[in-house]
Amino acid sequence: MRHTVRRALRSSLLELSSGTKAELSDKLGISFPTVGKVLEQMKQEGEVTLLGLDESSGGRRANRYAFNPDYMLGLAVYYEKEQSVYTLFNWNGDLIER
Repeated sequence: MRHTVRRALRSSLLELSSGTKAELSDKLGISFPTVGKVLEQMKQEGEVTLLGLDESSGGRRANRYAFNPDYMLGLAVYYEKEQSVYTLFNWNGDLIER
């Protein structure tokens, strides 16, 4: 169950670029405490980052979270004649090194 929630949060944060616990809970139909617990674990592991506090809408200001694109990197390697070529990229597809 936890992996399913984590995967759903990851997808939503990549799609939305950021979100609060309430926004993510509403979008995914997952309880607020579950979203908060999994987001906190993801934050401790470096998978999400805390962007700061949203503007107040009359109550307590909500924390805004975003996916950390450098949490996991991708590597593509291929060979051309006598040399090997590689590309290192993050989750957003941004080139890190070639």
